[in-house]
Amino acid sequence: MDEIALLSILATTPREAYNYLSSLGSIPLLACVLFALIAGFLLLFHWIEIGCRQPACSELKEKKWIILPLVLLYFFGNYLTSIFPADRFLHLYRKNGPLRAFTELQRNLPRNARILKLDRSEPFLPGSVVLVLGESACRDDMSAFSNISINTTPWEKSCRQDQCFFFYPHAYSNFPNTVMAITQALTSANQYNKKPLKDAVDIMTLAKKAGYETYWISTQGQSSISDAGITVIARQSDHQIWLKGPDEDILQSLAQIPAGKKNFIVFHLMGSHFRYDHRVPQAYVEKQHWADVDKREKALWYCRSLHYTDFVLKNIFEAAQSLPLQAMVYVSDHGEDMELTHTASPFKYDMVRIPLWIYLSPSYQQAYPQVRQQLRAHENAIFTNDLLFDTLSGILRAPSNFYCRQCDLTSPDYNITRDNALTLHGKRRIANDPRS
Repeated sequence: MDEIALLSILATTPREAYNYLSSLGSIPLLACVLFALIAGFLLLFHWIEIGCRQPACSELKEKKWIILPLVLLYFFGNYLTSIFPADRFLHLYRKNGPLRAFTELQRNLPRNARILKLDRSEPFLPGSVVLVLGESACRDDMSAFSNISINTTPWEKSCRQDQCFFFYPHAYSNFPNTVMAITQALTSANQYNKKPLKDAVDIMTLAKKAGYETYWISTQGQSSISDAGITVIARQSDHQIWLKGPDEDILQSLAQIPAGKKNFIVFHLMGSHFRYDHRVPQAYVEKQHWADVDKREKALWYCRSLHYTDFVLKNIFEAAQSLPLQAMVYVSDHGEDMELTHTASPFKYDMVRIPLWIYLSPSYQQAYPQVRQQLRAHENAIFTNDLLFDTLSGILRAPSNFYCRQCDLTSPDYNITRDNALTLHGKRRIANDPRS
């Protein structure tokens, strides 16, 4: 287990822990296993206690022998820091460790916000830009991106015929872990500029600088361990709303956002987070007239979770039209493998194959025809989601001193190709993906 896997465990909420444990067996079975472990521990403790009732060193009463246990304690303490899990935990906070990077990001964001300057100020049409961050969605299992037998994303698939939509079938995540992937996706740091997080600026701060009222609406719970990652970026927004219900509950929050203003709205969905059957409300299952199947049929429930996300996206799109909606982006944090879910080790490329599509309203396309032209020209380009900050900078018409034209899908200078595209924070090449 590496430090990224340990970070995921530390960031796990009680609800996620319950979902995972319940997938291993029934609750009564897990209770029996826990009881057996406790009983075994008590028996072992009692057996050891019997053998230690006679003091091993009762004749050593001199104070000088206190030195011996102190010396042993010192060397034992040093040894503990070199073995699992202490060594992995300490590495999280050491130089170049992820939590050290997140802490530095949190500390430096106010400073970086002060030096943020827009290169030019273009008047933007009244209305809203919406970013939807999916969870564990793999485009291999989405009918809008792949030729598969099950229509898992009917609404998105129908949108491919609409000239206002732009689909990107070669999009990848920068890392198969939510905290690691989203932190780079929503900041100016990426795999290509090798900029450390401490020197980056976040997308919420950029949007506010460009004159937008910013919203963060999430059905994913806050985690203290990731406060210097996703949560600290969310807290840069003007309004944060954290929900505990199904993803469709965000529609109620969307309905409360005032129309006619410049709004930048981020929705962070639970999407297809494991367990997949917990992501789909029973009312939706009944509405679709789906057969009642075993919860252990992971592949089937995963497809159903994608179908439900497609339903939520359709409703967000339709509800946002009244704002009015000028642009909408949907991208997932990472993909998913049916056997290993998502992890840095062992790694599979389906863990980073993600969906990406962009919508531009007719009025937006009329105002900025060059954006439409470049998005269409780059539909078959390779994209990694750590370039989201730059692409959103282009859509928001807000390039800055933190912006890279070569990383922006709306720019004619975009130059990420199959040969230079990276994932796993630079450790793997997209060219090595057999499906790239």
